[in-house]
Amino acid sequence: MAGMTFTPGVLESKLRDLNSTMQSIQELSQWLINNKKHAKSVVGIWFREMQKASSSRKLTLVYLANDVIQNSRRKGPEYKTEFAKALPRALHLVAKDKDQSVTKSVTHVISIWKERRVFEDETISKFNTILSSGHYKRSKSESDALSTSSRVEESSSMGVVIDSETTPPPQEDPPNGREPPQVDVLLKLMTSVDGEKSAIQDMALRQRIANFPSHLYDVDILSKLKSKEACQELLEEVKEPLEILSQYTKKMEDELKERQEIEQLLESFLWLHQCLLYKARERQKDYRQKMEQCQHVKVTLNSHIASLPDLAAPNSDSLAPLPSIGDLFS
Repeated sequence: MAGMTFTPGVLESKLRDLNSTMQSIQELSQWLINNKKHAKSVVGIWFREMQKASSSRKLTLVYLANDVIQNSRRKGPEYKTEFAKALPRALHLVAKDKDQSVTKSVTHVISIWKERRVFEDETISKFNTILSSGHYKRSKSESDALSTSSRVEESSSMGVVIDSETTPPPQEDPPNGREPPQVDVLLKLMTSVDGEKSAIQDMALRQRIANFPSHLYDVDILSKLKSKEACQELLEEVKEPLEILSQYTKKMEDELKERQEIEQLLESFLWLHQCLLYKARERQKDYRQKMEQCQHVKVTLNSHIASLPDLAAPNSDSLAPLPSIGDLFS
């Protein structure tokens, strides 16, 4: 276990395999401590498991948090800090279940934290109040922590954040009225504007401009000119640099227009994918609801099947065997 690289998917798998035995909790706890640099992601995934866990399963997850917090104290404050933000909401979930045996066990864990001064007295008092009363008001730090945890990857292979309940639908039309471009067209434009022919990449021309005589930029030189011939000579000297600067300025202006064009295309391209992502989130939410309905039907059917009499059981209370096809048509 210790040699496995941390990823959200690996942690989710380990949490699914976690049971309430001391060995299982300690093994996972040690692996998490070895990966303490991922503490924020770990606590986010742990909290999400709390949200969907049964009452007894919540107790196992609290035991896991307790083991991680206490055994990581000497190695760094990462887990204590992150769990302190998530525990109020997690304890609220425990209180909502109203399972007295679980509540009693969690209260005992909190008493150990108080005895060993794992958390400040004020924090311990807050934990006990939430667990006993069920009342909970989220602080800003806890809101930030839960906001982060809601963005933790649900599918580690996809790397996509899904939080459809808090994401508003995008506007109906592109923000600038531009039709979203194809990916290859957009990439071609972006590559072209940053290519060798762009003004900023024309190092030879930029070096030539940098090497212009410094007195050409000195406005005070005009006051030093004493004759018409000197003025004419300076005018001739300025002609070529002026032409080069005019061409370079024109090139920069054209490039700026191209970049503004790309900016608008990127805005419409981003809008398109926001629309697609929003629709995907809505479909996912719909499929989750259907899955929950199917699971409910499955449980109901299993319960119904279990209540049916066993027709093959050889006892007097069982129903008479069904007639054969021959009996039906004789």
